[in-house]
Amino acid sequence: MFVRLDPVKSDFALKMMKKMGWVEGTPLGKAGVGHIVPPVLNFQVDRKGLVSDIDSVKVAIPTNAIKSVNRNVPSMFMGKHPVSALQELAAKKQWVVSYDEVTVPGKPGFMYKITVPLGTFQPSDVSSTKKQAKLHAALNCLVGIGALPPDEAKSILDSHN
Repeated sequence: MFVRLDPVKSDFALKMMKKMGWVEGTPLGKAGVGHIVPPVLNFQVDRKGLVSDIDSVKVAIPTNAIKSVNRNVPSMFMGKHPVSALQELAAKKQWVVSYDEVTVPGKPGFMYKITVPLGTFQPSDVSSTKKQAKLHAALNCLVGIGALPPDEAKSILDSHN
């Protein structure tokens, strides 16, 4: 991106550095060791972000699943976690998405219902963790809006368990 930039030439900074004994073409610092040319910065231009070891287990939506069902779904979230895929789809379509925790009497565990402009979606059973509950709700929503075929959602759930 910014690989071939010219060094900044500021008269004030050069004068001050030369007064302190710096000679052009030599590294800065007391020991005189270091970079002569500034290091090239590596800019991240994708939207992947940072991940931890815990997040290294991927539950990804297969690339062919979304393409085959709905051609209008953006390809930018293929291969991502279903919760992320739903959020990115909502951002692209300018939808407001709400995740509401649902209490099921007599069943310990967690369940979420997701409301998008196309409807409200909630899985049929509770999950043991909140993370799994959001995953199930997101998959249910993606299937409900036609962005993911049911058999692909089932294979994602099977790979997660």
